[in-house]
Amino acid sequence: MEQALYWLTGALGVPLVNWLKQRLGWQGRAALWLTTAVAAATLAYKLLSQ
Repeated sequence: MEQALYWLTGALGVPLVNWLKQRLGWQGRAALWLTTAVAAATLAYKLLSQ
């Protein structure tokens, strides 16, 4: 079950980051920070919802 949660998070997180990058027009370092922020928010949500 835990592996399914990681897979689902990745499956939802990647399209979300790509959509945000395209919508905001961010590239390079800004896109990297966006990816980091989404990953951190996802991890925090998963840890707090246990």
